[in-house]
Amino acid sequence: MKYVLDTHILLYHLLNYSNKLSKQVQEILNVKVEYREKFRFRLGMTFHDFIQHLKDRKDFIVYPIDIQVLKIASQIPIYEVPEFPDRLIIATAIINQATLITLDEEIVRYCQKYGIPYLT
Repeated sequence: MKYVLDTHILLYHLLNYSNKLSKQVQEILNVKVEYREKFRFRLGMTFHDFIQHLKDRKDFIVYPIDIQVLKIASQIPIYEVPEFPDRLIIATAIINQATLITLDEEIVRYCQKYGIPYLT
């Protein structure tokens, strides 16, 4: 099963704030405590280094923002999902036929309305 994570979900998990996540999402994201400790030690890393770190892992895929994602995102009405990054996340889930994991209420409403699989 493939999942697309909203950024806050990944950060909650890696920074050990998993109590904000449902049990189902916690199980899906179950990462060894040793990894969290290593990550916490490296919080000063740049965004580029962080993305490269995720790319180097076998359990994460960093999806590119390509033309296909931009086309789908541009078709999502601003009045339904005002934040462009949120539209990119939704588009990425649609294109990759993945379940979107988020706590963002606007994204959840959009997923419910259009039958896009999601977890909170």
